[in-house]
Order: sequence, then C-alpha cells, then structure tokens
Amino acid sequence: MEWAVEKCTELGVSSMVFFQSQNGERGKINLARMQKVAVSAMKQSHGAWMPEILQYSWKEVLEANKMGDRYIAYCGEREKFSVSSISLPGTILIGPEGDFSNAEIEEAIQAGWKPLDLGMQILRTETAVVAISAALRLR
Repeated sequence: MEWAVEKCTELGVSSMVFFQSQNGERGKINLARMQKVAVSAMKQSHGAWMPEILQYSWKEVLEANKMGDRYIAYCGEREKFSVSSISLPGTILIGPEGDFSNAEIEEAIQAGWKPLDLGMQILRTETAVVAISAALRLR
C-alpha cells in the first residue's frame, strides 16, 4: 500500500482512508509510515498539497464524505456507473483483494454509495487505487 500512497500523492489525490473490511488481510496500517511516504512523493513530484491519510472503521467509511458523490468498486454482477461518469469532488471506495462481502456491498448501496465498474479485469487493491486516480486525473 506504500506504493499506492506514493503514486496517488503524485497524482494529486486529496485523501486516502484505510479501513478493515470483512475480507481484508491487514488489520492495522502504519499511518506514520504512510505519511512519510506521501511527504516524500509530494516533494519529488513538486506537489502542491499533502493528501490526508486516515484510518476509519467500516461504519465511519459508510458515513464519510456526504457532500460529493460516493462510489463503491467491486467485482459483482450489477449495473454500475463507469469511471467516465464520476463527478468530482467525490469518494471512491475500493476494497480488499478478496473483494467486499455481499453484506458490505448491500450496506454501502443502502447508505447511498453508487456501484462503480473498473472494467473486466480483476485488479489488486493498490493497482485499482492508482488506476482510478490516474483515470480521473487525465480526463
């Protein structure tokens, strides 16, 4: 995830929130280390701002950023929004390597999160984070 923090900082992401999902493998993130990585990437890329790096519970994630559109990317079969339809500012929720559980997906959708399609290939979490950041930066 350090690589993802580094690349997303270079791409100008405003914040990254880590959380524990039912299928997630990691329990804790070293936030101090992630912030050091972001500072280094910001300096290297001559970035104008430091992304906020936080750790939330699943419930806190569901309630986060109610001011912009909120999207949840997952692998299930359902009609989804495309990356090109995302309006900014917004929040994109990308899950663990094992994907979100069906219960988490339903909970998020009931809380107002919109399903998001990242394409046919199944991406690792850090790849998905960087891919969506780059796609939004380049449009």
